[in-house]
Amino acid sequence: MGVCISKIEQTQPEITMDSMPIGQGQKGNYSMNSLPAEPRRGDKKRQAKIEVVEEQIHENVVKQQKEKSPFDFQMILNAFGNHFLFAQLNNDDKSKLIDEMYYVTTRNADYIFKQGDKATLFFIIERGDCKIIINEEVKRVLKKSEYFGELALMYHAPRSASVQAIGDCGFWVLERKKFRKAVEDIQQKAYEINRKFLDQVKFFDFMTEEQRDNIANVLITLKFKQGEIIVNEGDMANSFYIIQKGIVEVTKQGQFLRYMNQGDSFGEQALFGNCVRGATVKANDQDVNLLSLSREDITTILGEKIQLIVNHLYKYAEMGI
Repeated sequence: MGVCISKIEQTQPEITMDSMPIGQGQKGNYSMNSLPAEPRRGDKKRQAKIEVVEEQIHENVVKQQKEKSPFDFQMILNAFGNHFLFAQLNNDDKSKLIDEMYYVTTRNADYIFKQGDKATLFFIIERGDCKIIINEEVKRVLKKSEYFGELALMYHAPRSASVQAIGDCGFWVLERKKFRKAVEDIQQKAYEINRKFLDQVKFFDFMTEEQRDNIANVLITLKFKQGEIIVNEGDMANSFYIIQKGIVEVTKQGQFLRYMNQGDSFGEQALFGNCVRGATVKANDQDVNLLSLSREDITTILGEKIQLIVNHLYKYAEMGI
């Protein structure tokens, strides 16, 4: 069957109410796939679709007419860059979200919301300070350019803290419905790109159009910088990878084997049986994007036809791939 080389699985931490602090966000290896599952157009397994409906605003703020200055735009962009929820968005996607944000104000000593209230908005402080209060105890004070309320973008969950204004305050805010619609649009765009790309990968030639549609829905994009190890020889394998962008270097026992580039795939054996990685793979380009497909997903999609992929893998092995 040849060398079994593929990407080591990177388990992402579960997002919970307790693991998400209010205020200056933490960085991490998160992506849009970390969000609660949303339906994507064309997804055979998910029939529901996000309905963008009018949503009542529960926070104690007053909407104002205010145009974003270049300084405001950069401040919001910097805040996005510090939070994992927005880390995987490109600049165009971030700009679209910024366009959806609007300005609100509240007065000195007013509560923007209280612990246990319903949540609708994500806030970035444009002026003023805010106290974060949990169980009537002040935990910290947030200042200009900091943010809070990010849980509102992901969950229909009550506020985990109260926030009180110190002085008159102004905020740029983003509604949950607009954020979730943006997520759907991003996922749809990724689906269309991935689906078109699959038609260029020879490994999937034996599949039907419907099977490739379903494969495109479950692919996960992973990104690496030059020199980063993608998989280590000897690691357990259960996913298959396609190079969407960039070049990778394959070595075995420290000896160079080959380079692989866009359209190449590796780790095919992991799709149908337990095995270990037969080589080490690392990024050999400034930006390397890989599409990941798990054994569980392809088994679900192919069902009883899984033997087709086994036969196909032997064909690949004979070709030296």
